Amino acid sequence: MARSKTLRKTRVLIVDDSAKLREGLTSLCELQSKLEVVGTAGDGVEALEAIRTLKPDVVSLDIRMPRMSGIEVLRAIRRARLTCMPIVLSGMADEIFRAKCLKLGARYVFDKGTELEKFLRALGRAHKTKRKSGTRKRPVNGSTKRDK
Repeated sequence: MARSKTLRKTRVLIVDDSAKLREGLTSLCELQSKLEVVGTAGDGVEALEAIRTLKPDVVSLDIRMPRMSGIEVLRAIRRARLTCMPIVLSGMADEIFRAKCLKLGARYVFDKGTELEKFLRALGRAHKTKRKSGTRKRPVNGSTKRDK
């Protein structure tokens, strides 16, 4: 029985205002045996509703979106103490936004244009770290430190 727990897929919610990017990320995630895309959302309002309804393990979150930004979603996740791991994938991944997102609870922050492979690796590792929610020894976004 213990084996079935280790084989459980990481449940992913993909949030981005670009339908093409959502479709592309869904396809890439489906190629990884450890990931299951449980839903997508096109803006922050839809994202919060989907987080509450679908209860994903990981949320791939864009920053710039209509109706509610990714920053506002991170604040709402923290305020409501929703149990998901936010990973930011955005075209706005400069040092200021990286620091702000990490401070608001994002586990990682990646640039859409240059760090897609790093993003996918982080999603793949999420299944190993998601059950350690009580510990604060979480990995820091390595790309933040290297980019300085």
